[in-house]
Amino acid sequence: MSALYNSILSKDILGRRKVRNAQRFVDAAYVLMQQFSREVSYDGLARKAGISSAHTMQTYMGYLVESYLVSLVRRYSTKPAERIRNEKLYVSDPAFISYFTGVLGSDEELGWRLENIVYLELLRRRADDDAEIYYYKDQTSDIDFCRVRHGKIVQFVQVAYTIDGVKTRKREVDPLFSVAKKTGCNDLLLITDHDSDTISEGGVSIKVVTAREWLLG
Repeated sequence: MSALYNSILSKDILGRRKVRNAQRFVDAAYVLMQQFSREVSYDGLARKAGISSAHTMQTYMGYLVESYLVSLVRRYSTKPAERIRNEKLYVSDPAFISYFTGVLGSDEELGWRLENIVYLELLRRRADDDAEIYYYKDQTSDIDFCRVRHGKIVQFVQVAYTIDGVKTRKREVDPLFSVAKKTGCNDLLLITDHDSDTISEGGVSIKVVTAREWLLG
């Protein structure tokens, strides 16, 4: 996997783009690839990579997107400017995640890995159902994905490695019920590693499925 990644950097980006400081780009790309399943802050990532310009970091991100190493998902908003300003990053091949992060870590990191896999499957299914993919975030709710068709939200998808424990369950479930009330979209899906259930509240239900069940379905 390292050979493939380095080949893409060398041939598809450094060679084509004539990047002046090759090592700086390689180091920056390493930082960017570790940001999978999280919101992108170019200022913060530039500081982490030791680069003075957030614009340079954004340019490097563009190179990774053009080479299909990563994808960017925009935040859902009725305001185009807000969609453009806010993005989350996903890696195009889960094998790259293991290359950059090493051994499996906490439930939170496992959740990020699972979220990345779910994104790739949603992207594949988009070819059949024509639903655009966004993430949803407001002052009280943060949902991993919302699927939008013809300008209307048709489904919310939350991803969590586990919902074991009262606090964890509440953290993953409450935002789904909240956005259902705000938007009127009652198609709520919670994808986990090993939990299956139906959780109902106020006439609205969340379908909890394992990733295996969802992927094979």
